[in-house]
Amino acid sequence: MTLLLDEQRIPRYFYAHAIHANTKLIHSLNAKYPQEDLHLSVMELHFDGHNGDHLLVFIKIPSKHEVYLIDIGSHAEIFR
Repeated sequence: MTLLLDEQRIPRYFYAHAIHANTKLIHSLNAKYPQEDLHLSVMELHFDGHNGDHLLVFIKIPSKHEVYLIDIGSHAEIFR
């Protein structure tokens, strides 16, 4: 969490990468921050390396110095 909030580089081990955003989620975040020009990228990282199955899905909102945690769990739990 400290790396995300301090906008530090996430170590490659965690394989942080962008994933396709749910339209409903993007609309709700844009409604929450109506004065912001949000260019959101939904990110996923693997707690246990590239081939691991323990994930954290999040969006960083740099202008607000916030991280919006979307989900945590396995692929099967998150992407049903």
